[in-house]
Amino acid sequence: MSVESAKAFLNKMNVDRSFANEFNRAQTGKERMSLAKNAGFEFSQGEMNEALSDVPLTEQDLESVSGGVTADTMSPDGSCPGCWWW
Repeated sequence: MSVESAKAFLNKMNVDRSFANEFNRAQTGKERMSLAKNAGFEFSQGEMNEALSDVPLTEQDLESVSGGVTADTMSPDGSCPGCWWW
């Protein structure tokens, strides 16, 4: 098991849509880990967390985390009058 294996797995998920779709259809964590292991990847949850900490966030990721709020949608006072929770 290794962080490098977790990073390679993340890369495969990004470039191989068929693999990613199969992985995402798995119903349990045990099924997902079995798929990853059968594809040659072995890593612990801690190693995956470490691998994920090295992945830079995209603009889409950041908008998702912020609920879609961007500098363009905020008022000068920092409020968001067009937001669903407002």
